[in-house]
Amino acid sequence: MAIKEANWVSPVRENMPALRSDLERLMRVPSMAIPGFPEEPVLETADEVERLLRGVGIEKVSQLNFPPFAAVGCDLTVATWNADARWMSIWRPTSDLPRGDLAIAAVGYNKYIKFILPLTAALLVAALGVLLLATALG
Repeated sequence: MAIKEANWVSPVRENMPALRSDLERLMRVPSMAIPGFPEEPVLETADEVERLLRGVGIEKVSQLNFPPFAAVGCDLTVATWNADARWMSIWRPTSDLPRGDLAIAAVGYNKYIKFILPLTAALLVAALGVLLLATALG
């Protein structure tokens, strides 16, 4: 049985040189993870991504600007969100990774939860400790 190409495959192939050029330009932006790093390159990149998305017909595009939250920088806010998202994906039943692994191993979700809860608790405590330490150090 042959797999049919989705209707987006052909336009992507046709526009691959331009897409690659856009991606290469965006990849040249330095990381903002360093304290004191100037925000201008990152803001310019955000403007460019917004322009590219509007250029392909996505009209409802807006940038997500993090206001200062409890005297914590944007880098720590993003790190906190990232830690939470990864922690949640370990145990939530809608995450594809545990479901696929459990199906392959023929292990019930209830058995998995009994095993994974102590691990997730330890990871939560470790993540909170690191985030609290980062907040305290500034």
